[in-house]
Amino acid sequence: MRHVLLGLALLVAVASASPPQDLDTASINGVTLIGRMRPGAWTEYRTRNGDRDVHFFLTHDDRPKPLVVFLRGSGCAPLFVVNDDGTSSETSIFQDIVEPRRERFHFALIENPGIEPLRFAAGMSVQEKKQAFARSEDDCGGVYRANQTKSARVSDVLAVLNALAGQTWIQRTFVVGHSEGSHVATGVLHERLVDAVALFSSAGPTQFFGFHVARGASRESLIRTFADMRMLEQASDDTAYLGEPAKRWKSYALDSTPLEDVRDSPVPLYVAHGGLENNLLAADLFVLEALRQQPLRPVRYVVVDRGDHAFTVDGQSRMLKLFDDFVNWADNPGRSTEALLFK
Repeated sequence: MRHVLLGLALLVAVASASPPQDLDTASINGVTLIGRMRPGAWTEYRTRNGDRDVHFFLTHDDRPKPLVVFLRGSGCAPLFVVNDDGTSSETSIFQDIVEPRRERFHFALIENPGIEPLRFAAGMSVQEKKQAFARSEDDCGGVYRANQTKSARVSDVLAVLNALAGQTWIQRTFVVGHSEGSHVATGVLHERLVDAVALFSSAGPTQFFGFHVARGASRESLIRTFADMRMLEQASDDTAYLGEPAKRWKSYALDSTPLEDVRDSPVPLYVAHGGLENNLLAADLFVLEALRQQPLRPVRYVVVDRGDHAFTVDGQSRMLKLFDDFVNWADNPGRSTEALLFK
């Protein structure tokens, strides 16, 4: 999922009633403070996962509240860009959620492997900054390419969650994954560190069934998808498929599936999908099977009428509405199990 770069040159500080605080990293093993992303509430940190760094961003205060962990989609465009004067701007699909809801929640963003904020050189024009950001979407670097797997991203998330475990200001932990991030979100459930999970533009039962549906769900699409799947099973990890190495597809669609991830997990599932997505029937199948797996596990399935992959309808984002629906449901001990259409 490509990031949305808005207002590179128009960085406006937003006043808040509760100033964010930095982590006491001296009391958290293996976490290093990098610096505040100003203006705004985010602070950048890093922790270690084996032999490499994991960059994450956090905004919190000292009041006990739920922590919401956002997991971005695929790609190597950075979550933040930084101007030569030190001002920064968030680029993620979640950017409109945090400030309006920071009084109620703490938030974390976990970056993809090997990706750090993009820093603009002095004197760059707005157009040059946009071009540099566009180049960053393809200039991924060796660390990202070497760790372009579900298992790498899942282990990064677990490294951050384990580093934050025991912080007194965290009441509960909710995870929200978008696109590829929804596959990562299901992958962390086995560790029982999460109280509820939201799958935005959801994972589906398997990406190959999603391909079959998106290609028209015909005999021809099934034969083509069958052949693609068989080819990847036998291909070397470096073989290119749909612009990505085969090891990426093996990791996300062959080694495990979201349905396998959630089968034994009691964690409440919130699934959201855009009504215009060409793989909507794959999300339908995922929800029906998740319900069959565990009838007592709360499941809420929301389809955004005429919504796209980013939940935009007629140019207006429905992301904040979906987020509010998720957290209100997740925070309610009497969570209902139902399927809805958001108009």
